[in-house]
Amino acid sequence: MNWSGRKHRVIVNLVFAAVVVGILVFRYLPPTVAYWRSSEVYKRYCEVEGIRASYLKDFPLNDTLTVGVTLLEATTDSGWARLQEDFEIRVLSEDEKKELAGNRSVGFKRLTTIEPKDSTERCMTTYSREKKSVCVFHVRDEAQYFAIIMYSLDNI
Repeated sequence: MNWSGRKHRVIVNLVFAAVVVGILVFRYLPPTVAYWRSSEVYKRYCEVEGIRASYLKDFPLNDTLTVGVTLLEATTDSGWARLQEDFEIRVLSEDEKKELAGNRSVGFKRLTTIEPKDSTERCMTTYSREKKSVCVFHVRDEAQYFAIIMYSLDNI
């Protein structure tokens, strides 16, 4: 085989590998949302030390409903303290902590003050003390509230 035949084969293999890698990246990486299209909650917490913020635009609650979700995960004790204060999550006494130890529990809150006043969205939060996380669901109608409760009870 001459040099040009090998060169052609190498180029074809490189193009094929690039296409395969591109397909895999597109398939398995979560979609990203432009900063300006993300939620106000995400924008508020994305650079706060001790809190990891994520925004999912069309999170599936069930077969038919999707909502925008901002997930806030405390990575430090001070981050969790800030989330508890900001979202009015009651701090448990030592006795209550012992009582809940090892149990999974989810709290629910309906909020209307997180988003700007002129927004058509309302928010519902779920929080997990065990995971030190808060999920802010950006809700547009009543059917979504029920779906969030069902999803949270099954998965969080």
